[in-house]
Amino acid sequence: MAEPATNPTPASPAPAAAPAAAPAAAPSAAPATGKEKPVEGAAGTGQSAPGTRGPADQPGFLGSGPGLIVVMGGFLLLMYFMMIRPQQKREKQRREMLGKLKVGDKVITASGIIGEVVELTEEEASLKIDARKDVRMRVRRAAIAGPAGEAGSEQAVKEQSGS
Repeated sequence: MAEPATNPTPASPAPAAAPAAAPAAAPSAAPATGKEKPVEGAAGTGQSAPGTRGPADQPGFLGSGPGLIVVMGGFLLLMYFMMIRPQQKREKQRREMLGKLKVGDKVITASGIIGEVVELTEEEASLKIDARKDVRMRVRRAAIAGPAGEAGSEQAVKEQSGS
């Protein structure tokens, strides 16, 4: 670009104007070197100047980055060992109990009916629930909660409640 020509003497005299109110310059106005401290935010507002870090930006803060992944992974691992794994163990024990079921076993159903197994098929079981009147009842194997008796009844109730 071409620089404007400077004329030391103006063609027409400049009118006398009132001096404009210029902002007061700082007593030690030095040129910017890039090594100045960042400007602090407004007092009491909690804001920081551009280029400064807040608490969420600090290294190791759990709100972001790898810290968050570690916390989430730990939470999922805890959930697995506290909820999913015990439920899978109970279900495995129940399947084993149903697999070992044989004629003559006293069982309790999920609805609380106690009977003796008199016939078994792959899907169903026939239970004799009253020996004097020879009352029998067909139930699905999945409806059998566990062995009957003092310890068996308590075990079946615990399994049904999920404890």
